[in-house]
Amino acid sequence: MKELTGVIPITATPFDSEGRVDEDSIVSLVEFEARCGVHGLNVLGIMGEFHKLTELERRRVAEVFIKSAAGRFPIVVGTSHAGTGACIELSQAAEAASRTTGLWPPRSRCRSWSRTSR
Repeated sequence: MKELTGVIPITATPFDSEGRVDEDSIVSLVEFEARCGVHGLNVLGIMGEFHKLTELERRRVAEVFIKSAAGRFPIVVGTSHAGTGACIELSQAAEAASRTTGLWPPRSRCRSWSRTSR
């Protein structure tokens, strides 16, 4: 994988007034960030409120960000999950969609990255 460098902001997941993921706002957010000259976006991390979304919603949010970026810059998708199997599935789905994924283990579950990555 190509080394990620430059400005890669942590991105919020927008919701509508009913509490649903606002896909139109994701598209607008990606366009805004592109005009600002970012080198990538980090989605579905703690600012992305992944813990409030179903797995299906998480997959859809990742897909909309990836599709909206249209290859202009990488989308780094957070795939943390309390369950190992679900984390693997989310990681595989994100990798298949974008070829760029990130995995941040929940701090409450892991004491160190080195222990997690073995």
